[in-house]
Amino acid sequence: MSFGLGWKAWQLSRHKNQQQCPRCSLRYERTLAKCPHCGELDSQGLAELKARIELDHRANTRLGKSFIFLAVLIVIALVLLNSQA
Repeated sequence: MSFGLGWKAWQLSRHKNQQQCPRCSLRYERTLAKCPHCGELDSQGLAELKARIELDHRANTRLGKSFIFLAVLIVIALVLLNSQA
């Protein structure tokens, strides 16, 4: 999905003092020596962290889809109510 230059500029300004960890892909402050999320984890701990991140991502995706569905239902209800008036 492409959002355009405005979105990219906003993302860059939002994360200018952060860097993305090459191990876990989460962001953390550039001033820190190592990632606070996975810096102390062994390979098993890192795998568990990545699994938890994936579960959170899926849950957020489901929540977003639920909100879109609810918004569509509200729009349909408003259109039906407006057409009856």
